[in-house]
Amino acid sequence: MRYHLFSGLIKEGVCYEILFPYDDEVKYFKVEQSWENVLAVLEKAWYKRIFKKDWICWEIVADYKSISYRMWFPNQNIANQVIAKYYSEFPQAEFVKIDSEKLEFKGTSHAGTKLKLKRHWSLPFKTYSDDAVDSQSELIAVLESLKEGQKVILQFLIQPMYRTDSTFE
Repeated sequence: MRYHLFSGLIKEGVCYEILFPYDDEVKYFKVEQSWENVLAVLEKAWYKRIFKKDWICWEIVADYKSISYRMWFPNQNIANQVIAKYYSEFPQAEFVKIDSEKLEFKGTSHAGTKLKLKRHWSLPFKTYSDDAVDSQSELIAVLESLKEGQKVILQFLIQPMYRTDSTFE
């Protein structure tokens, strides 16, 4: 995990905040395409992933003042490739390199969970094609209700899966 109980186990990596124009329209097909492009950057031949599988971290960071989207990469090379792919779908997006903050958990309450899927496929947040309804609106509404002193960091660790079709039923 990017935020770890033992801070010595956290990779250095590079972190970018993703900025969109305030009135930008959500296009779910483009979001799906951009994630397919991101996974294509991370996929490697079997002999190149024997000892190391690359992954990235997509984060939503919120406090009582703001909500921001971030992406963490294990190195600048992967960051450059992913950002280039992302721009192909969202040329209006701006990636701003930021310092990756270190979190101190001592003396503060915190919680975590892990979601492990039974199969390699999952259903999308939105299972219909009408772009008029934002599938993240409920999540954003909760994050907007944070009070002073509260902070939420949602992390999604993303890594391609291999050899999973044999278990598909």
